[in-house]
Amino acid sequence: MGKFKLSMNIALDIIMDSETGDVEVIGCASKISNTEKVVVNQWQRHILTAGESKYGYIKVSSKSTIGRLLPLGEAIKVKFIKNDAIDERLLNSHKSIKGRLDGCTKPFAVNGIYSDTELLMKYLVEDKILEVKIDN
Repeated sequence: MGKFKLSMNIALDIIMDSETGDVEVIGCASKISNTEKVVVNQWQRHILTAGESKYGYIKVSSKSTIGRLLPLGEAIKVKFIKNDAIDERLLNSHKSIKGRLDGCTKPFAVNGIYSDTELLMKYLVEDKILEVKIDN
């Protein structure tokens, strides 16, 4: 079967007591508006741009697998893999831009990542780990 991303429209009928602040749900209706199969644990190729290199971030398309799955504004464990060495960092995804990972300046410098470097990336959803293979 696999994993699917579901988009749903949900309508709630609610009664709220303005004096106590109590809320009671008296009706609920939901409808799936979109279903999309999600391919996880698949490597995605990314060429680092000059802007990403200069300002220390990685930005993949918000419509790519990683861009859709990467949560907004959360700490993500990132494993930079170069040859046999692994450099693990805790970095933050951007709070409002899907597919963007901030705080990469130091790992870029340590791992010899610069503009036009080819990266192979895979996001492990259950573990919240982004693996980045450096190919240069």
